[in-house]
Amino acid sequence: MRIVYFILGFILFSLFLLFTAGFIDLNVFSFSAFISIVASIIFKDRKNIKFTAGILLMRRTKRFRDTIDSIAQRHKTFWSAFGMIGVAVAIIVMLLGSFLLIDQSIKIATGVLKDGARLILPGPAASLDVPGVLFVPWWIWIIAVAFVIVPHETMHGIMCRIDKVRIKSVGWILLLVLPGAFVEPDEKQLEKQSRKTKMRVYAAGSFINIFLAGIILLLLVLISSAFFVPSGVAFYAPDNSSFGKNVTASITEISGQRINSIDQLRNELAKHEPGDAIEVKTAELDSGAPIFSPLPSSGLVINDKNVESHTLVLQGTGDSRPVLGIAVIGTSYIFLLGSGMLVFYTLLFWLFAISFFVGLVNILPLKPLDGGFLFEEIVKKFTRHHKPIVTGMSLLMFLLIAFSILGPILL
Repeated sequence: MRIVYFILGFILFSLFLLFTAGFIDLNVFSFSAFISIVASIIFKDRKNIKFTAGILLMRRTKRFRDTIDSIAQRHKTFWSAFGMIGVAVAIIVMLLGSFLLIDQSIKIATGVLKDGARLILPGPAASLDVPGVLFVPWWIWIIAVAFVIVPHETMHGIMCRIDKVRIKSVGWILLLVLPGAFVEPDEKQLEKQSRKTKMRVYAAGSFINIFLAGIILLLLVLISSAFFVPSGVAFYAPDNSSFGKNVTASITEISGQRINSIDQLRNELAKHEPGDAIEVKTAELDSGAPIFSPLPSSGLVINDKNVESHTLVLQGTGDSRPVLGIAVIGTSYIFLLGSGMLVFYTLLFWLFAISFFVGLVNILPLKPLDGGFLFEEIVKKFTRHHKPIVTGMSLLMFLLIAFSILGPILL
């Protein structure tokens, strides 16, 4: 085991030297260090880890079963009602999600949409451009995955225990670089339960993900309303504009006059004539975290002090109106709490997005996802010939998801 620690130390030290020498940036350094540490933990615990097909790692444990049971029994009536609300919400989301997936696929096939669904994966940088994949900073992805998985699986366990279904084990899995967790119920016991119990178990995970996403969305709206203030007009300038080059930024000031809205921009330009030279100040946009506000937004002016000054000559239109020749995107904002809190805001956004979309996809009528089993219980209520219906629906959903990801790439 000492040789493992020696190798880990050597790798971390080498990464540190590369970082201090400027060969790799902080994102690459921290991402590589994280992967090295996780690999060493897996190697140390390898005797308890089951390897399947060389790509799936599974670790079972009997810990936390008593904790889940205690939570379930302490407020059994509440959890029972919460579970039934979850079933109703899950069925509604299943229908809406299926409709949206079908609608998106039709729009991709007819060329109305040029972009579809994307896999959200971690990376050392969020700027990587890979078709069908959306990279997010690795640390945000790790936190978001934990935020999604832990409540999801805990709720499955709680719904099992309120009806005395035994939990055989809990644990984690790793499929290549994709982590996961599981609560393993006694399948034979669960199969003997009433339809209501099974539907509560199947709906619980997605419901808690969507429920928590709703809470975070509310928090994002409150933060946006309180701490984002208008501070410029975002725009795109082609090379034939007054800027003379392609520029995407925010106009914050014209001739000493602060610009906080599109109307202010129009009014200030109207004071001049085509051919006049004006002083324009611009600030860089950061669109990493959208603003949840009823106001039109395009990005965030997160550093209102680092601005660029331009001396521009106004162009003219057919009716002699002065213009800059730019395309206005919308109002841009400044975050009053500074860049440090903006990172927290960005994390909240990704927690919302990943939690919501995982809950949405997981409740689609597609086995072996939870929604597939929930759909099966619904179909069983109306017909004994449920298997071909469930199989056909699962195949349809799988093809639609695959087309939503691959269609924009292939077409």
